[in-house]
Amino acid sequence: MAQLTSVQWRTLLDAASDTEKPYLQALLDSAIKREQEAEKERKETLLKRQVAILEIVPSLTEEQCGEQLQSILTALVQVKNLEDHTTQIAEVFAKLQTLQYDLTDMTGKYHELTKEVAELLQAQVANPLPLPPGFEAAIETTSAPFTVSSSLNVMATPSGHATGADSVVAVTSNEAGTSATAAAPRLEPAGDGPSYAGPYVDRKAVQIPSKYDDKEDIESWISSIMAYFEILGTQPENQSVIMGMNVEPVVRGFLEVQATRARIPKIQLTRWLKPTPVASLEELLISQYLDPHVAARARIQLDKIKRSK
Repeated sequence: MAQLTSVQWRTLLDAASDTEKPYLQALLDSAIKREQEAEKERKETLLKRQVAILEIVPSLTEEQCGEQLQSILTALVQVKNLEDHTTQIAEVFAKLQTLQYDLTDMTGKYHELTKEVAELLQAQVANPLPLPPGFEAAIETTSAPFTVSSSLNVMATPSGHATGADSVVAVTSNEAGTSATAAAPRLEPAGDGPSYAGPYVDRKAVQIPSKYDDKEDIESWISSIMAYFEILGTQPENQSVIMGMNVEPVVRGFLEVQATRARIPKIQLTRWLKPTPVASLEELLISQYLDPHVAARARIQLDKIKRSK
């Protein structure tokens, strides 16, 4: 195994931790001493050769003197080349150390950028972009005792379908928090079979509380909106869209992230909600979104700390 030079040991010593420096310092001193002894031995050998040459010069011919001189010059060239190689190795180690510092700096900047991107994504989830114009949903705030009412009479046919010109059922709650407006499907008069115009926004749209902080709250909210679907006879293909668009904004931002992961622009959230089974949407909200207010509360606290500085 090749021994390291004093320059190499010194480079390792500069990059070592405080606990390793005493051990590396001893190795550096040993390498310096070894090099000094080798240099001393080399000079003594060279001096002996020169003395020997001087002693035999009178008896040497011109040709022999030329051969001896050539060998001496060759040895000097070899020594010079060795010194050049040592200098080059030291320069390479210096460049490697510079690259190491640059890499450390780049790594720090990368972590900072990653943190900023994570904060931007978190803010985007908590404060999603407004819904696209013309989208059939409305968000209103209400606080009232739990009631069930109907703007018009709803009659059930033997086949189980409801008929009426413009039926709406309102379900409200006096719990603290905001309320989301769920769009009620318009029920057209039945002919040979039921005819649906799809979900729409009505001034008397259903009011269902959407503020929840844990699993039990969201399960209660889902049970309420499923009861609303059953009362109005909402078609299955419309249930996921109505449920997904009537959660509070911070939760809708969470759903927009899921749509983005499915390669669908968040502004087209309905494209992702429509083919999603309502059971899958329930499971997603219950299992993966237990507390939608944590990010908002943490951001408020962070803003307070920044302002206090």
